[in-house]
Amino acid sequence: MCWEPKADKADKLGWAMSHKITNIGNGYIWPNLTMFSDGYRTALISKPSSSTTQTAFRYLTDSSQIITSRAWENGVDDFIDKVIQRLHVNGDYQSNLESIWLGVCEERNDPKQTSYRKFEALLGYDPDEAPELEIQKLIEGQTTLGQNATEELAVNYQNRALPSVTELQAILQKNGTEIKITDQVRVEIKDLNRTEMAAWEIGVNMAKQVRYQLDKNEPLITNQVLTELAGVKSDTLNSECHNPLDLPYKLTLENQKSYVLLRAKRDTAKRFELSRLLADSLFCQQDNLALATRTYTYRQKLQRAFAAELLCPAEQLVNEMRNDYSDENQTSVADTFGVSPLTVKTILTNHGYIERDFDSILSVA
Repeated sequence: MCWEPKADKADKLGWAMSHKITNIGNGYIWPNLTMFSDGYRTALISKPSSSTTQTAFRYLTDSSQIITSRAWENGVDDFIDKVIQRLHVNGDYQSNLESIWLGVCEERNDPKQTSYRKFEALLGYDPDEAPELEIQKLIEGQTTLGQNATEELAVNYQNRALPSVTELQAILQKNGTEIKITDQVRVEIKDLNRTEMAAWEIGVNMAKQVRYQLDKNEPLITNQVLTELAGVKSDTLNSECHNPLDLPYKLTLENQKSYVLLRAKRDTAKRFELSRLLADSLFCQQDNLALATRTYTYRQKLQRAFAAELLCPAEQLVNEMRNDYSDENQTSVADTFGVSPLTVKTILTNHGYIERDFDSILSVA
């Protein structure tokens, strides 16, 4: 609950069993509440329960709330402690709840066990169900790849075999493009607090800093300008990608040289991937590995927000739309900015120009 982010469409059922309170069952009528975290902030999404003749009552709340994951965890801790105290008042000193809770607290006080449990959750497994070899591979990879980056890798490879550090390095050296880190654009991130600010806020803030350094009258960031910002060769976006891992990533090797490997085939998608990896490099400079995945961790949501605002600033986009938000005009304006129509639609949705559906609420929470 603390670490596993929103699942992709492939495993919605398995994910829902762990994150929707209604699935607890055991003869009780639970509220239709979904809870999940991106690692720093926790979303609580309540929907009215279904109406049936078999239940005495139903829950009616239709509300969403986002709080810091630390606040959520503290709240759960406090609630469980109060329940246990209440059990003691009623003479129950050996409840199953208290036994389980004592075990959880012991594991929290053991850094190695805490790390192990966190990787289990990130991989989508219940306690003691994850392949030990995969967990060990992640733990060992932290030194070379970076702790946070290794966690991102775990989330991306739920129910799949993890690539080894050696494999990541070999593929990149063979098919990747070298990055000149010293040539990359710079932004100020010290005042951007990830526990207090939503991922999209930080991503947009960083993108605006980059845009401020460019020609403000030109809506389109050309491929030439984008590759210069990212510190890669000018033909990077024009060359064909050979990526057997189906994973856009950047990695700094032991010789301190950095390489990037994209995945996309279409030009607009390549531009978006490169922008995302640039965001990750700027935001998580302590990690050697940067990945652009399809998951919904804080880091991935920040990347998407950065790339969208960098390539297609919301204010300029709305001006270009000229109050015509039809699908046809979205496609036309997307060409103006060199992005996909989906990017345009997402930006307009996030800014309230197009109605948001439930799945999109989950993706930005």
